Amino acid sequence: MRRIFPLMLLLMPITVLVGYQAQGEPVELPADSPSKGKTIYEQACKWCHGGSGAGDGPAGFFTGPYSSPRARDFTVGNFRFRSTESGELPTDQDLRRVITRGIPGYMPSFAGLPRQAVDDVIRYLKTFIPDMVEGVQPLQMTIENLSIPPTPDSIRKGREAYFEFTCNECHGNSGRGKTSGANVAKLLDNTLLPITPTDLTNRFAFKNGWSTRDIVRTLMTGLDGTPMPSFANEFQPRIADAWHMANFIRSLSSDP
Repeated sequence: MRRIFPLMLLLMPITVLVGYQAQGEPVELPADSPSKGKTIYEQACKWCHGGSGAGDGPAGFFTGPYSSPRARDFTVGNFRFRSTESGELPTDQDLRRVITRGIPGYMPSFAGLPRQAVDDVIRYLKTFIPDMVEGVQPLQMTIENLSIPPTPDSIRKGREAYFEFTCNECHGNSGRGKTSGANVAKLLDNTLLPITPTDLTNRFAFKNGWSTRDIVRTLMTGLDGTPMPSFANEFQPRIADAWHMANFIRSLSSDP
Protein backbone atom coordinates (compact mmCIF):
# COMPACT_ATOMS: atom_id res chain seq x y z
CA MET A 1 0.00 0.00 0.00
CA ARG A 2 2.83 2.40 0.79
CA ARG A 3 4.23 1.90 -2.74
CA ILE A 4 0.86 2.41 -4.41
CA PHE A 5 -0.09 5.54 -2.47
CA PRO A 6 2.26 8.03 -4.25
CA LEU A 7 0.80 6.87 -7.56
CA MET A 8 -2.69 7.51 -6.18
CA LEU A 9 -1.66 11.08 -5.38
CA LEU A 10 -0.35 11.61 -8.89
CA LEU A 11 -3.51 10.25 -10.48
CA MET A 12 -5.97 12.22 -8.33
CA PRO A 13 -5.84 15.47 -10.39
CA ILE A 14 -6.39 13.44 -13.59
CA THR A 15 -9.31 11.59 -12.03
CA VAL A 16 -10.96 14.83 -10.95
CA LEU A 17 -10.50 16.44 -14.36
CA VAL A 18 -12.09 13.43 -16.01
CA GLY A 19 -15.04 13.72 -13.63
CA TYR A 20 -15.35 17.45 -14.24
CA GLN A 21 -14.81 17.44 -17.99
CA ALA A 22 -15.28 14.54 -20.39
CA GLN A 23 -14.08 14.70 -24.02
CA GLY A 24 -13.82 18.47 -23.83
CA GLU A 25 -17.44 18.95 -22.76
CA PRO A 26 -18.41 20.04 -19.20
CA VAL A 27 -20.17 17.37 -17.18
CA GLU A 28 -23.66 18.42 -16.07
CA LEU A 29 -23.39 18.91 -12.30
CA PRO A 30 -26.00 20.14 -9.82
CA ALA A 31 -26.81 23.81 -10.35
CA ASP A 32 -25.90 25.06 -6.87
CA SER A 33 -22.22 25.63 -6.06
CA PRO A 34 -22.14 23.67 -2.77
CA SER A 35 -23.32 20.56 -4.58
CA LYS A 36 -20.71 21.06 -7.27
CA GLY A 37 -18.04 21.48 -4.61
CA LYS A 38 -19.20 18.37 -2.80
CA THR A 39 -19.08 16.32 -6.01
CA ILE A 40 -15.46 17.29 -6.68
CA TYR A 41 -14.47 16.99 -3.00
CA GLU A 42 -15.81 13.44 -2.83
CA GLN A 43 -13.92 12.48 -6.00
CA ALA A 44 -10.55 13.84 -4.92
CA CYS A 45 -10.34 15.12 -1.37
CA LYS A 46 -12.24 12.77 0.89
CA TRP A 47 -9.73 9.92 0.40
CA CYS A 48 -7.35 11.84 2.64
CA HIS A 49 -9.48 14.47 4.36
CA GLY A 50 -12.48 12.21 5.01
CA GLY A 51 -16.14 12.58 4.20
CA SER A 52 -16.68 14.96 7.11
CA GLY A 53 -13.41 16.87 6.60
CA ALA A 54 -11.85 15.45 9.77
CA GLY A 55 -8.64 14.24 8.09
CA ASP A 56 -9.64 10.62 8.59
CA GLY A 57 -9.98 9.44 5.00
CA PRO A 58 -8.79 5.91 4.19
CA ALA A 59 -5.59 7.19 2.55
CA GLY A 60 -4.92 9.97 5.07
CA PHE A 61 -3.02 7.75 7.48
CA PHE A 62 -0.42 6.90 4.88
CA THR A 63 0.71 10.51 4.40
CA GLY A 64 2.18 10.36 7.90
CA PRO A 65 1.57 7.00 9.58
CA TYR A 66 3.66 7.68 12.67
CA SER A 67 4.59 11.35 12.41
CA SER A 68 3.33 14.73 11.29
CA PRO A 69 2.02 15.88 8.89
CA ARG A 70 -1.25 14.05 8.44
CA ALA A 71 -4.13 15.12 6.21
CA ARG A 72 -5.58 18.41 7.44
CA ASP A 73 -8.55 18.14 9.80
CA PHE A 74 -10.74 21.05 8.69
CA THR A 75 -13.10 20.64 11.64
CA VAL A 76 -10.59 21.95 14.22
CA GLY A 77 -10.08 25.23 12.34
CA ASN A 78 -6.29 25.01 12.55
CA PHE A 79 -4.40 25.90 9.36
CA ARG A 80 -0.68 26.09 8.74
CA PHE A 81 -0.51 27.80 5.37
CA ARG A 82 -2.09 31.22 5.70
CA SER A 83 -1.53 34.89 4.96
CA THR A 84 -3.39 35.80 8.17
CA GLU A 85 -2.08 36.30 11.67
CA SER A 86 -1.25 33.35 13.89
CA GLY A 87 -4.41 31.70 15.21
CA GLU A 88 -6.63 33.15 12.48
CA LEU A 89 -8.49 31.29 9.74
CA PRO A 90 -7.18 31.27 6.15
CA THR A 91 -8.56 33.40 3.34
CA ASP A 92 -10.09 31.90 0.21
CA GLN A 93 -6.87 32.81 -1.60
CA ASP A 94 -4.85 30.86 0.99
CA LEU A 95 -7.00 27.78 0.40
CA ARG A 96 -6.78 28.29 -3.36
CA ARG A 97 -2.98 28.50 -3.18
CA VAL A 98 -2.73 25.15 -1.38
CA ILE A 99 -5.20 23.44 -3.71
CA THR A 100 -3.54 24.65 -6.91
CA ARG A 101 0.07 24.32 -5.73
CA GLY A 102 -0.30 21.19 -3.67
CA ILE A 103 2.11 20.31 -0.85
CA PRO A 104 5.37 18.71 -2.01
CA GLY A 105 5.53 15.08 -0.99
CA TYR A 106 2.07 15.05 0.60
CA MET A 107 -0.68 16.57 -1.52
CA PRO A 108 -0.87 16.76 -5.32
CA SER A 109 -1.41 19.98 -7.22
CA PHE A 110 -4.89 20.50 -8.66
CA ALA A 111 -3.76 23.38 -10.86
CA GLY A 112 -5.51 21.75 -13.81
CA LEU A 113 -8.95 22.28 -12.33
CA PRO A 114 -10.97 25.17 -13.77
CA ARG A 115 -11.10 28.25 -11.54
CA GLN A 116 -14.82 27.79 -10.91
CA ALA A 117 -14.29 24.19 -9.81
CA VAL A 118 -11.64 25.28 -7.28
CA ASP A 119 -13.97 27.99 -5.99
CA ASP A 120 -16.76 25.42 -5.60
CA VAL A 121 -14.49 23.08 -3.63
CA ILE A 122 -13.38 25.94 -1.37
CA ARG A 123 -17.00 26.90 -0.73
CA TYR A 124 -17.83 23.32 0.20
CA LEU A 125 -14.86 22.57 2.45
CA LYS A 126 -15.48 25.83 4.34
CA THR A 127 -18.70 24.23 5.61
CA PHE A 128 -16.49 21.96 7.74
CA ILE A 129 -14.55 24.85 9.34
CA PRO A 130 -15.83 26.19 12.68
CA ASP A 131 -16.36 29.96 12.88
CA MET A 132 -16.04 30.37 9.10
CA VAL A 133 -18.74 32.79 7.98
CA GLU A 134 -19.82 32.72 4.33
CA GLY A 135 -19.08 36.03 2.64
CA VAL A 136 -16.69 37.20 5.39
CA GLN A 137 -12.97 36.99 4.64
CA PRO A 138 -10.35 36.82 7.42
CA LEU A 139 -8.00 39.80 7.39
CA GLN A 140 -4.70 39.25 5.64
CA MET A 141 -1.54 40.27 7.44
CA THR A 142 0.13 43.28 5.85
CA ILE A 143 3.61 42.27 4.73
CA GLU A 144 5.68 44.95 3.01
CA ASN A 145 7.00 43.66 -0.32
CA LEU A 146 10.63 44.81 -0.28
CA SER A 147 12.00 42.20 -2.73
CA ILE A 148 15.56 42.72 -1.53
CA PRO A 149 18.13 41.18 -3.91
CA PRO A 150 20.15 38.26 -2.47
CA THR A 151 23.43 40.13 -2.29
CA PRO A 152 26.27 38.85 -0.07
CA ASP A 153 25.48 41.67 2.38
CA SER A 154 21.79 40.71 2.52
CA ILE A 155 22.65 37.04 3.05
CA ARG A 156 25.06 38.01 5.85
CA LYS A 157 22.36 40.05 7.58
CA GLY A 158 19.92 37.19 7.15
CA ARG A 159 22.35 34.76 8.75
CA GLU A 160 22.77 37.10 11.72
CA ALA A 161 18.97 37.27 12.15
CA TYR A 162 18.74 33.46 11.82
CA PHE A 163 20.98 33.00 14.86
CA GLU A 164 19.56 36.00 16.73
CA PHE A 165 16.08 34.46 16.66
CA THR A 166 17.58 31.02 17.52
CA CYS A 167 16.26 29.35 14.38
CA ASN A 168 19.32 27.09 14.64
CA GLU A 169 17.93 25.43 17.78
CA CYS A 170 15.43 23.54 15.59
CA HIS A 171 16.79 23.84 12.07
CA GLY A 172 20.45 23.50 13.05
CA ASN A 173 23.44 25.70 12.32
CA SER A 174 23.59 24.34 8.78
CA GLY A 175 19.81 24.44 8.26
CA ARG A 176 19.45 20.68 7.82
CA GLY A 177 16.78 20.45 10.49
CA LYS A 178 16.07 16.82 11.16
CA THR A 179 19.72 15.89 11.48
CA SER A 180 21.23 18.89 13.21
CA GLY A 181 18.61 20.76 15.24
CA ALA A 182 19.14 20.50 19.00
CA ASN A 183 15.39 20.28 19.77
CA VAL A 184 14.37 17.85 17.04
CA ALA A 185 13.61 14.91 19.35
CA LYS A 186 11.29 17.05 21.51
CA LEU A 187 9.03 18.52 18.83
CA LEU A 188 5.34 17.62 18.55
CA ASP A 189 2.47 19.05 16.52
CA ASN A 190 -0.95 19.96 17.93
CA THR A 191 -2.07 16.33 17.65
CA LEU A 192 0.99 15.19 19.64
CA LEU A 193 2.58 13.54 16.61
CA PRO A 194 6.38 13.88 16.33
CA ILE A 195 7.35 16.54 13.82
CA THR A 196 10.73 17.35 12.31
CA PRO A 197 11.87 20.83 11.28
CA THR A 198 12.16 21.56 7.58
CA ASP A 199 15.50 20.82 5.98
CA LEU A 200 16.23 24.32 4.75
CA THR A 201 18.89 23.04 2.34
CA ASN A 202 16.24 21.16 0.33
CA ARG A 203 14.03 23.48 -1.67
CA PHE A 204 11.51 20.67 -2.25
CA ALA A 205 10.94 20.33 1.52
CA PHE A 206 9.28 23.76 1.77
CA LYS A 207 5.60 22.86 2.09
CA ASN A 208 4.49 26.51 2.19
CA GLY A 209 6.48 27.57 -0.86
CA TRP A 210 10.14 28.25 -1.59
CA SER A 211 10.01 31.72 -3.16
CA THR A 212 11.47 34.57 -1.14
CA ARG A 213 7.99 35.95 -0.56
CA ASP A 214 6.69 32.53 0.49
CA ILE A 215 9.43 32.25 3.10
CA VAL A 216 8.80 35.77 4.39
CA ARG A 217 5.10 34.95 4.71
CA THR A 218 5.93 31.81 6.69
CA LEU A 219 8.25 33.74 9.01
CA MET A 220 5.56 36.34 9.65
CA THR A 221 2.53 34.08 10.04
CA GLY A 222 4.11 30.98 11.57
CA LEU A 223 2.70 27.51 10.96
CA ASP A 224 -0.23 27.02 13.33
CA GLY A 225 -0.39 23.60 14.93
CA THR A 226 3.39 23.18 14.76
CA PRO A 227 6.28 24.44 16.92
CA MET A 228 7.06 27.02 14.21
CA PRO A 229 5.90 30.35 15.70
CA SER A 230 5.07 33.65 14.07
CA PHE A 231 7.91 36.16 14.16
CA ALA A 232 5.64 39.07 13.22
CA ASN A 233 6.27 40.95 16.47
CA GLU A 234 10.02 40.65 16.00
CA PHE A 235 10.08 41.52 12.30
CA GLN A 236 7.40 44.22 12.02
CA PRO A 237 9.71 46.97 13.33
CA ARG A 238 12.52 45.67 11.09
CA ILE A 239 10.80 44.04 8.15
CA ALA A 240 13.92 44.21 5.97
CA ASP A 241 15.50 41.55 8.19
CA ALA A 242 12.70 39.12 7.28
CA TRP A 243 13.66 39.51 3.62
CA HIS A 244 17.35 39.20 4.48
CA MET A 245 16.65 35.97 6.38
CA ALA A 246 14.64 34.62 3.44
CA ASN A 247 17.62 35.36 1.19
CA PHE A 248 19.90 33.55 3.64
CA ILE A 249 17.60 30.53 3.82
CA ARG A 250 17.41 30.28 0.03
CA SER A 251 21.21 30.51 -0.13
CA LEU A 252 21.45 27.26 1.88
CA SER A 253 20.15 25.28 -1.10
CA SER A 254 22.53 24.46 -3.91
CA ASP A 255 19.52 24.16 -6.24
CA PRO A 256 18.53 27.70 -7.42
